[in-house]
Amino acid sequence: MTKYVKENIDDKVDPFVHKYTVVDGLRPDLVTIPEEFKDLDTNELTLEKAEGTFSGRKPSSNRRIIRQRTDKSLIGYDSWRCHDRTLLKGSGKTFAVAKLMIAPASLVRAFGMPSPTEIFYDGTGEFNFEDSNLDLYCLYDYRQTDFYYGLNRDDDYYETKRNLKRPLHKRKQRRPTIEEFWACEELKEFKLSCDD
Repeated sequence: MTKYVKENIDDKVDPFVHKYTVVDGLRPDLVTIPEEFKDLDTNELTLEKAEGTFSGRKPSSNRRIIRQRTDKSLIGYDSWRCHDRTLLKGSGKTFAVAKLMIAPASLVRAFGMPSPTEIFYDGTGEFNFEDSNLDLYCLYDYRQTDFYYGLNRDDDYYETKRNLKRPLHKRKQRRPTIEEFWACEELKEFKLSCDD
């Protein structure tokens, strides 16, 4: 590229000459071209410049670049339950990185009973984990039990015509107790929060 700039130093409109000399502040007259590059033809560079692939770049566009993670391997990644550090959360409404569907009984079998939660009445337990990068993340239930919604009513209340006419997401539902929730084998929603 230095040879190309040296040959076209008078062309102030050329964007590559302008970038090399003005933006980067480099002086091509102070650079000596090695012997093996003196015979290099700069016509190839002008063709690349015309096609927009000069210096390996594609022509710019207004499209947003979405970077994909190429390596999804978990080799060398390890995590464990952490009891001495906790993730600070303002409340259960704080931003969660992900929502996971997990059976609570599976979590209890794998990691033991959950620690007391810091989100007061919004949850009943949380698991703090630390990984091999010493990053901290927390898995907790959010408004899943009668601890938040209050004591359940009689079963007849939930089977009234008025309640059954409502859409599923607006129906009054019987909520499990804390013990029933953590012994449940059905998939339940858990929030995952992590430090920045």
